[in-house]
Amino acid sequence: MTSTQTAEADASALADPPNDPAPDAAQEGVTPAVDVQAEIQAALAEQKAVIEQQIKEATGHDSLDALLAAQRQAQEGAEAKTQEAAMYRTLYEQTSIKAAVLASAGQAINPDMVLTLLSGQAVVSGDGSVSINGQPAKEAVEAFLKANPFMAKPTGGAGSGAPVSGGTMAGYATNPWRREHLNLTEQSRIARDNPTEAARLKAAAGV
Repeated sequence: MTSTQTAEADASALADPPNDPAPDAAQEGVTPAVDVQAEIQAALAEQKAVIEQQIKEATGHDSLDALLAAQRQAQEGAEAKTQEAAMYRTLYEQTSIKAAVLASAGQAINPDMVLTLLSGQAVVSGDGSVSINGQPAKEAVEAFLKANPFMAKPTGGAGSGAPVSGGTMAGYATNPWRREHLNLTEQSRIARDNPTEAARLKAAAGV
């Protein structure tokens, strides 16, 4: 190689330095960046897997969501059974009250009316007995008819058709048009069921 060629080669080497790779960051003491979020997610996933395994071993359910769903279903079933039991209890009480009042209202002109008026005050005890305002049903019904004689059958002359005291007829213990026995409900009932008798009772009461 001539001196001229040698000079040209040196010039080319200076213009185009060797294409060496960049120094590795780790070799220069720089710590690589860490994906903290990914590590957190991985740790949570691992912890969740451990918890779900514990749940499965303890309850037989594959996950917490499955366990919670089963608990909700059980609670709904328990509430439905409670409501059903309450419904049957109410039906039992209503039947017991009706039987007790009607059995004791043989002297009432309209036993169903007595039942309507007294059933709201009746209570059924644990042994199935019925009391009304703290009294046994029979005593309570008798006291009610005594306090409301116009709702009780007459005790004498029944069926004879002859007037009884106070301008009444058999079948009516008192005259609801008379001032001392004034009763609008009974007036309406008699006027509806027996207009002729209603007219007679009004006349007897001077109405």
